[in-house]
Order: sequence, then structure tokens, then C-alpha cells
Amino acid sequence: MIDNSQNEYEVGYKRPPRKYQFKPGQSGNPKGRPKTNRDFSLDITDELNEIISVKESGKVKKITKKRALAKRLVNDALSGKVASTKIITSILASIPIKQEDLDKELSKDDAKILKDYIERIINND
Repeated sequence: MIDNSQNEYEVGYKRPPRKYQFKPGQSGNPKGRPKTNRDFSLDITDELNEIISVKESGKVKKITKKRALAKRLVNDALSGKVASTKIITSILASIPIKQEDLDKELSKDDAKILKDYIERIINND
């Protein structure tokens, strides 16, 4: 036990002598915590969120790589590439239908198309 005239300090468990305590601003682990390996999906996400310059309609636009990839995929599907079309349709099928879309009334043309489709299905069975 150290009795100091300025303040009393008992040395013991979790109470090292003042001489061996860390000084202000000094760390007990100067190298810090070791860095962990990042998840591959985080690397892909970070890469897709980077901004690139793209020339579109004669103008340079800044968009994310994710947006550029989507544009390329849609354009390839529209030009007839079957693989791109399959990818787009699977993505669209996985998007949930919004309730507001279900509440909308069909236009006359859409209703006629739907009615014709249902009649063809019934007549083929």
C-alpha cells in the first residue's frame, strides 16, 4: 500500500502502481486491432456503388457502376440477347407486386386482352 500525501492509492488487482500505468494518450495496444477479412459481398457492393463517367446521347454523365450494368443488361435484352432477357425476367419475377398496382382498374384494352387470354385458356382445356 502506498500512502502519498497528495492522494491515497491502493495497489492491487486492476490497480497497477502509478509508475506502470499508461500515460495520457498512450495505448495499451499500439498496433491496434488486427484487420479482418472483408466479406466478398461487401466488396462487390462497394465496387458497384462507385461512380463512373458514361457517354450517353453525346453527353457525359456520372452514374454508379450498378446503374451502368443495369443499362447494359436492359439494352442487351432489347437487342435480342436471350441470356440478358432471361436475367431481366427472373429479376422482374422476384420483385413483389405493390398493393397500389393491384387496386388500379384495367384500361379497356388491357381488360380485353385479359378476357381473350382467359377464353383461350378455357377453350384449350
